[in-house]
Amino acid sequence: MTALFLGIILLFFSSANSQNIDGTMVIAHRGASAHAPENTLAAIKKAIDLGAHAVEIDVRMTKDGELVVIHDASVSRTSNGKGAVNEYTLAEIKKLDAGSWFDEKFKDEKIPTLNEVFSVIDSTVTLIIEIKDDSRYMSKMIDKVIRSVRKNSSHKKIILKSFNTKVLERIRRFAPEIPLIYVYGIRIPFLNFSIGSGVSFQDLFTLNVDYLQPHSLLLSQDFVREAHANGYKIIAWDVDGENKMKRMIRIGVDAIETDNPDLLLKLLQEKNN
Repeated sequence: MTALFLGIILLFFSSANSQNIDGTMVIAHRGASAHAPENTLAAIKKAIDLGAHAVEIDVRMTKDGELVVIHDASVSRTSNGKGAVNEYTLAEIKKLDAGSWFDEKFKDEKIPTLNEVFSVIDSTVTLIIEIKDDSRYMSKMIDKVIRSVRKNSSHKKIILKSFNTKVLERIRRFAPEIPLIYVYGIRIPFLNFSIGSGVSFQDLFTLNVDYLQPHSLLLSQDFVREAHANGYKIIAWDVDGENKMKRMIRIGVDAIETDNPDLLLKLLQEKNN
């Protein structure tokens, strides 16, 4: 499997030609997660303070149907708890320490609810919400997210995203007004499939979304141009080092998602001066 993946990389990776770009959106991945514990209010506030244009978060649902902001299906990695998010009630999850794993100075950080995130995001910052895949509760969770977005969309800029095309199709069917992102790992054009939460054999340029978000590794200028010609904007993910950032800027992506929004903002400022 590893040899096959490396072969695909060698086959499809192409170097980018230089291109001028202005207005690249800087997206703070799980907040400014290089500076504060990911998906906490501290990380989100830090991203805003640094000047990020958008903040990306992940949403899951608790046992009692509350929307909470956490990436993993388990609380184990980013808190002092153990076990699945969907086996905790909101009251139980709020007892967990979600900051000390990152640095002791964040020991009072909690796993926030989506509503708590809305309370710190204003109209100057776009909020990108990734709906994490939990098949047992997916329809219910999507519907709750849609209701929350509609409640806040009159005074906030909100985009939804998913690795799962079925999730995006449901959102589009019931909430056609909400901008959508399809995020995925790799695309194999001649086989016409992409790998997100699973393998999708749907042509990317037939997806009813506004943004495509491929992994940065295989992104080329040719693909960015092709996507633009088909009416899609491109967001690159897993872009944390300076060299990666410079390459994404050169090939003309519309947005870059990073743990280090301050570094990216600095590079963009230097380029435009």
